[in-house]
Amino acid sequence: MSLVSPFSDRQHNWALVTLWAAAALSVPYFTLQFIRSRRQQVKAGDNNITTATANDDDNNNNNNNNNHNNHTKLASIPSLPLLLAARSHAQKDARKIAIVDTAKAESFTYAQLLADVSSLKQRVLESLKLVPTGDLEERRVAFLTPAGYDYVVCQWAVWAAGGVCVPLCTTHPTKEIIYTIADSDPSLIILHPSFSHIKAAIQESCPDIPFFNLTPLVASSTESPTSLPPFHASLPQSRRALMIYTSGTTSNPKGCVTTHKNIIFQSECLARAWKYTPADHLIHVLPLHHVHGIINGLTATLLAGATVEMYPKFDPAVVWKRWRDKGSSTMFFAVPTVYSRLVDYFDGHIRSTELELDARQGAQSLRLAVSGSAALPTPIKTKFAEITGQVLLERYGMTEIGMGISCGLDVSTRIDGSVGWPLPGVQVRLTDRETGE
Repeated sequence: MSLVSPFSDRQHNWALVTLWAAAALSVPYFTLQFIRSRRQQVKAGDNNITTATANDDDNNNNNNNNNHNNHTKLASIPSLPLLLAARSHAQKDARKIAIVDTAKAESFTYAQLLADVSSLKQRVLESLKLVPTGDLEERRVAFLTPAGYDYVVCQWAVWAAGGVCVPLCTTHPTKEIIYTIADSDPSLIILHPSFSHIKAAIQESCPDIPFFNLTPLVASSTESPTSLPPFHASLPQSRRALMIYTSGTTSNPKGCVTTHKNIIFQSECLARAWKYTPADHLIHVLPLHHVHGIINGLTATLLAGATVEMYPKFDPAVVWKRWRDKGSSTMFFAVPTVYSRLVDYFDGHIRSTELELDARQGAQSLRLAVSGSAALPTPIKTKFAEITGQVLLERYGMTEIGMGISCGLDVSTRIDGSVGWPLPGVQVRLTDRETGE
């Protein structure tokens, strides 16, 4: 913007051709004109500046709003029943513990669980360049992580992003892990650093599948409650959510797909039949690539608002010590071989020692001990009952159908060699193997 008046040249010419007095008399007039002109220019400039500033502010506000909306959308998680239940538990008690990770020696609240799920969901979408849609659209994501808090966050983050979880067995040989990855054909592999030693072998066999290197999560060190992430409309519950591989007893393992609706149905019917409550505390030693550990142990328990105390592997000495301490544990789920090892350890290291009374009383304090995944031999059931006073509840399920049949909570209804009756909402039909009738 020029500071020179358009009247200056005119004033200069006038002074050259007129008398000094006339020129002197004209000075006030042209000075006034100069001032008026200058005021008009400044005013016009101010208007332009004001308009430009307003437009810039509008553009900045729009950009900020868009960035805020995009961030909010990316950070938000869908209103799936399990995630909504976790939010409800956190709202009722901001310090309610969801996961006790024994390997980390840390506890994690429901609020932090949801916050970490939101964060990992964002990073997964970013790694696959799916931020614009914010949806994996049922793409499969395999993950290899020890049993513990990181596992739960991975599982829930994939669900929150709209993907299908493919949990890999941590104890399988590398060859079998590679088979599962190649067969499931995931869009991404989430790898915990404790398994980085097999990354090269997986990459060599599956070179086109990208990796996401997981940073182990830590418990919040702040005293103030963790803020809950925003929620948005739920994904269709008919969407596929979980791909679990069978044991492969007849041939190579096959992936069985389960929907969100089926997962919630199983979890709710177990919670009703076994009366899970927020006061429950599960000692979780089961593997997390099968229904027993995932549905019975994790989703049903967390859906009810209870606490899951997770161990990376089963150790009879650790479990007996935990029971001797007479802590808050109320439930224990395992397979027959685990109960057999518990009995053997008791006989070999606890019976007839100063530890025996506390061990017996600690196990007796459980309100529910469940055996499944294989037939429970009567001698093991009898011996465990003699030691602990616990009559094991037997149930039946399959990878293909989930949990279907269970004995009742009333101990008097538990019959040796029987897996009980259909769970709530489950229909069972007996057929003749030969005739099919």
